[in-house]
Amino acid sequence: EVLKGIRVLPTQMQSVLNERDHYKEIAEKIYDHDSIFFIGRDIDYALSMEGSLKLKEISYINSQAYAAGELKHGTISLIEEGTPVIALVTEEKIAEKTISNIKEVKARGAKVILVASENINIGINTNFDIWPINGISIITIIAIVVITNIL
Repeated sequence: EVLKGIRVLPTQMQSVLNERDHYKEIAEKIYDHDSIFFIGRDIDYALSMEGSLKLKEISYINSQAYAAGELKHGTISLIEEGTPVIALVTEEKIAEKTISNIKEVKARGAKVILVASENINIGINTNFDIWPINGISIITIIAIVVITNIL
């Protein structure tokens, strides 16, 4: 399965790059915010940390990544009306827990930008959706880097 994923990687990368206009629309909605948050669990948390770092390096926007399960430990208080939150959900086995955290930040008024595998049914409305093909994690980070480069 890993080899199959590697073989289709160039096609998937091109697919992400072909969506540049969609990512530009997202970037235009979040570029003027003082802070942007990333949330995710397990590998998605690692991707969130990388995405947050890229955002800071390229755009000089304050960005923090948090483990989605840790939001209730004070971090949730940083989410205000209109705060952009980039939520990563690429692992089906833990998706339900992360979706619960997305609902929490939405309840506080966050603008949620969802990065999720196409096979995961999120079941909630977000402000923007990005669907990596087949949930391959490297594709997720490429989508985030494209957005940060537009900023």
